[in-house]
Amino acid sequence: MNMSSVSKVLAAMAAMATMMAPALPARASDPGDEVPAQIVLRLLPGHDIADIINPERMVVRATFPPRSLYVVQALPGYDDDMDALVDQLRSDGRVSGCEKHLFNGVTEGSTQSFFVRVPPPPDYTDQPAARKLGLPQVHEYTTGAGVTVAVLDTGLSPHSYLAGHTVPGYDWLTGGPDTSDLADGIDQDGDGAADEMAGHGTFVAGVIHTTAPGAMLMPIRVLDSDGLGTSFALAAGIYHAIDHGARVINISLSSPEESFAVSEAVAEAISRGVVVVAAVGNEARGRSTYPAATTGVIGVAAIDLADRLLPTSDHGDHVSVCAPGQGILSVLPGEEHATATGTSFAAAFVSGITAMTVSKHPQWSPAAVRSGLMAQAVNIDALNPGFELELGAGRITAWSLKTGRRALNGAGMAPPSSGPK
Repeated sequence: MNMSSVSKVLAAMAAMATMMAPALPARASDPGDEVPAQIVLRLLPGHDIADIINPERMVVRATFPPRSLYVVQALPGYDDDMDALVDQLRSDGRVSGCEKHLFNGVTEGSTQSFFVRVPPPPDYTDQPAARKLGLPQVHEYTTGAGVTVAVLDTGLSPHSYLAGHTVPGYDWLTGGPDTSDLADGIDQDGDGAADEMAGHGTFVAGVIHTTAPGAMLMPIRVLDSDGLGTSFALAAGIYHAIDHGARVINISLSSPEESFAVSEAVAEAISRGVVVVAAVGNEARGRSTYPAATTGVIGVAAIDLADRLLPTSDHGDHVSVCAPGQGILSVLPGEEHATATGTSFAAAFVSGITAMTVSKHPQWSPAAVRSGLMAQAVNIDALNPGFELELGAGRITAWSLKTGRRALNGAGMAPPSSGPK
């Protein structure tokens, strides 16, 4: 199939993939909570959702036809036993997967004061975290050119720092190409603070650009301005990134609950050569969070500039590597500049280094990229007593990109073509 035909197929798939769900309900919601009365299901090929649900009891609220993925909602009077509805759908031979629809989101900060506005810096790569990772020197060898990084977040608003480094994306909350990362004045998650995460996606994109200035950024909006999203939106966003040429996917959000829809999307991404990077949570817990804990994902925890685990960062055996996440400098909508702290930004650094790795070694599989990054990480166990088995391979570094494969061979290993989580 030639590139013209591929473009036509992708355009047709985008037109078919419709998001019909309304705005998220205004209620106190946290990642891992259930979206009221909603179920996500995937159909086996050749079946029609209209033949499976009773229209008097359930209605379709969202669809992604290219992957036969649906969100259905139980109507009032039929939503008192959602477990029974899930079991009923799971027992249907035409359904390949089914679960309650879940929230996911960003767990950093609680108000807009989370972002500390600062004057524009002369050089973003001169910030301490960038210097610690060796970015200024590594940019002499690779910048991530030729690689597109999908940023699944609150969107991305234009900023002069990012000009010329973005490609079209998609908004999976409302449906459409406008991925503006703006406040709307509505407290969608019902926590008493509106728009506490407006600008989060733009900030994350700025960190990735600082790290890999030659890479292109694809904004995919899967979170609202309060930092809340759903498992369906995240899965659809991952599929969108796959279908539109991303080689790296940055997911700076998490949930304590695993979703089959998201895990299947991640598995497809990895099988098609896309590296998935995800932040762990920011609740100082030693528990698994998803999709960071999903097989094959590069799960990222946050450390300070002295290589100590941030007090707010989650940790555990699902962590692949750590990266600086304290006082990180980046951009916000409206030509603003700010600092912020959290695992979201540690993941963004890792996504940028991953993009440079893929650019330098495009033939490497996602498993090889992950193993290579872990092999060159700096062990920081001695600086973090009590967390020795919960920081993955340690602090990621970009230094090995100067020598590439030779650095790995010099350490006594070659990049594998596959490997376990």
